[in-house]
Parts: sequence; C-alpha cells; structure tokens
Amino acid sequence: MKVLVIGAGLGGLACAIACKREGLEVVVLERANRIVPIGAGIQVPPNGTRIARQLGYLDKLLERGVIVDKMELRRYANGKHLFSLSAKECMEQYGDLWMVCHRADCHAALWETCVSLGVDLCLDMDVERIDFDTNTVWLEDGDDISGDVIIGADGLYSICRNQLLGTPSPAVETGDLAYRASFPAEQLKTLNDEAVDELCSRKQVTVLTKLISCIPRVQKWKLCTHPELKTWTKGCVALLGDSCHPSLPYQAQGAAMAVEDGAVLGKLLGLLNASSNGTTPAELIPEVLQLYETLRKSRTTVNVQGARSNQKWYQIPDGPEQEARDAEMAGAKLADGLSPTGWRWIDPEYQKELLGHDVVAEAVKAFEKWEAARA
Repeated sequence: MKVLVIGAGLGGLACAIACKREGLEVVVLERANRIVPIGAGIQVPPNGTRIARQLGYLDKLLERGVIVDKMELRRYANGKHLFSLSAKECMEQYGDLWMVCHRADCHAALWETCVSLGVDLCLDMDVERIDFDTNTVWLEDGDDISGDVIIGADGLYSICRNQLLGTPSPAVETGDLAYRASFPAEQLKTLNDEAVDELCSRKQVTVLTKLISCIPRVQKWKLCTHPELKTWTKGCVALLGDSCHPSLPYQAQGAAMAVEDGAVLGKLLGLLNASSNGTTPAELIPEVLQLYETLRKSRTTVNVQGARSNQKWYQIPDGPEQEARDAEMAGAKLADGLSPTGWRWIDPEYQKELLGHDVVAEAVKAFEKWEAARA
C-alpha cells in the first residue's frame, strides 16, 4: 500500500511514521522548499507523549523539551495565585509525561525519525489539485504522483480540504491574537534576580514582566478557526489535524490531536494491509478511512469545544463575573469534580478522557470489530 501525505507538519510526519512502521510505502509532499523553524512554545500533554512513545520519537523529544512540574493560573493585574495543576500528579494518573518544547524541536524529532525510517520526504511540492477517481496528486509544475491513499495534512489553509469539499473553505478569524516569543534560558541569569534564578533552577513561576524584558522580538499570530466539517473523507482521501479540526490554543491540544490522528490512520491502514496480505482491495480503503473519521471526529470535536470554553473563561472582562470566576478557581482542585460554572477544564472526568485515553488501542479494537462484521 502506498500512502501520500500532503504536508510535513506535526500531524503529517506522525502519520508518515505510523504508516512506515506498519510496513507501508510512504511519500510526504511538502510545499516549502526548505524546513525552517516556525512557531513558538507548545505543550505536549500526556496523550501527546503517549503517541511519541508509541511511534518511537519520545527520546528525541526528551533531548529537546522539558518535563512540566506544575501549571499555575494567576491574576494578570497583580500576579495573585488562582489555580494550580500538578503535572506530576497528572502524569501519574494518566500514565505518561507532560512536556513543553519549541514547536520546531518537536518537528525536528518527528523529521529525524522519518529520515531514520526511510520515509520519502519531498520538498518544494506545491499541490494544485487531487484527482479522486485515480488517487492522483497534481502539482503546480505539471508533475503528478499517484498512491493508494492520500492524506491531507496541509493545515488550517488546506488545499486538500477545498478539493475534498469541492468548494473554497477559508479559515475564519476569531479576532483574538497570540503574542509569541522565545529566548535562551541562559539570558535569565543576567537579570541577577533571586526569583528568576529560582525559576532557572527549580522551574517555579516568577514575575512575568521580568521574563518579558528578555524578549528581543515578538511574533503576532491571528487566531483562526473553521466551522466543523460534515465529512473528512472522500474515496481514498482523508484529512487530518488542522485541515479538518483546527483548535484554538486555549487547551494546548492542537499538536497532540494532530499526532493522534496520524497514529490512528497509520494503525488502521497497517491493519488493513496486514489482513489482506499486502494486496488490499481498493474498495475497502474508503471504509477504513470512514472508520478513522468515526473514531476521531467525536474526540476532536470535544477538544475544539473545550478550547472555546477556555477562551471564554480566560477572557472574562474585569467585573463581577470575573471575580466569581477567580474565587471559584482559587478554591478548586482537579479532584473536586465538575466545576459549578461548567468550566470543564477543571473537571477530572474530562481530563481523564482527554489525557488518559489510548487512541491507538481504541483503533485496534474498532478495526477488529469492523473486520468481524465483514466476515
């Protein structure tokens, strides 16, 4: 089975790794003519590191990232502590690490793993259109390449999504902006500040303005979204990641959900290929891609809705509602149960399902059930 992956982002590379480990032929088509560092810091929560462990790139992440100690929410105006989440307790409860790293470092870990596995990584491949009848990708330069399966992993501004839906489907601006920046940790030591030194050595929270003083430049990112799609698949073509379920960053799950998509796709296609001894009937591929959509759509929709909920609670204007929110957070613990306000981020059952779920194991069970129904 030959799989074409359009887009060499986090989800696309995870899909390529998963497919390659299942013994499939994989070609990645990336529009950029070279790989350059983009983005800023990202979280890799336990469900994301679980995929990294399963796909074999966790060691490369650990070389570049940092294991989280805890997370704190503080009042922007005066730094008052509102809520803490022990990442250590979460890791013990949900079975894997909670990390932070630069997006470029996460991408490098995936890219290096692809190279070591022999994935065919092709740069400067600008996709113009997809022929769904022949499973052919046509490039801007007139060349074409065909496969058994085509995966659209080309992000928020996806060409593949437009092709699959048969109509332009632009991203929608939310009106929010994210200001992102990074700087070397060594630079903090020059501040000669005891609280900052504590941050360097013990990873404790310190005064934000001290950190901001180290930033040489800031990138301003428009935060965009897209209406929920009715379908992610058409024939032997499927979408993954931001091309089909873009998530706002308020839940820090965008990268994790994309690599989950890739891992599930690789596992399902690998099981299909193995069950047919490497001669997969073409008519079964759309069924398995539909199974992928069924498995992933409900989970990613919950994540998208959770991020929007967090957007609301994080951005309540100063006033009585904000004061009530702050009071609730100040007295909350993750183990206390469902938030009276409905803020699901501090609901332990929600966190358990989000962070502790093994999507690859779920995919194996779903495939076995699908296969048994066909027998």
